[in-house]
Amino acid sequence: MAGVVEAGTPVGVPQGLADQDQGVPLEAQPPHLGREVPADAIRVADVLRRENVALRCAQRALDIVAANRLDAYRDATPIYVRLAEAEVKLQQKRNG
Repeated sequence: MAGVVEAGTPVGVPQGLADQDQGVPLEAQPPHLGREVPADAIRVADVLRRENVALRCAQRALDIVAANRLDAYRDATPIYVRLAEAEVKLQQKRNG
């Protein structure tokens, strides 16, 4: 019969959407944090750290500075400049 609600189901909640133990719709229950993390769980922070290229580059830069190897990276000429220079030298050798 339309309009009849099971006992324990809040009014206005369609049957099947209410948690039978609490009588509260699952969508209305407050979020809760798990108390234990399974051993095979994937930590979001680890994935972001491993897969984020910008973060990995920043970490590499920090590692270089910490290792006091910054002098090895002073010449940061872009590769396209180096290639253009090499092409000019090659053409000069051919022509001359």
